[in-house]
Amino acid sequence: MIVLHGLQHKAIGVGDGIVVIKREKSLFTAERRKVIPIASISAVELKKPGAIINGYIQIQIAGQMSKDSSTSLTGGAIDAANDENSVLFTSEFLPKAERIQEEIYRQMSEHK
Repeated sequence: MIVLHGLQHKAIGVGDGIVVIKREKSLFTAERRKVIPIASISAVELKKPGAIINGYIQIQIAGQMSKDSSTSLTGGAIDAANDENSVLFTSEFLPKAERIQEEIYRQMSEHK
């Protein structure tokens, strides 16, 4: 499994046919784990970090409303911070985020 430990005590991992998004237990939140079958994913948005704004990887599930982040000043990073299907990360983790996106798309193409 390829795992990215991002900001906000969240992590995303891709394994054999699944994506797992986990929020670790903190002072104010309980631990949560969401398992998404690759077959349920319609897209993976990857926003590269900028000089001031963190990047994010966001899983779009088939049938959900997609969010248009192209018109926002932050490129959607503020919205992604509140989205349970997104994980924020800094520039040092961009290569791992890209690997996760590529692996999800590779597995999606195998399931078609």
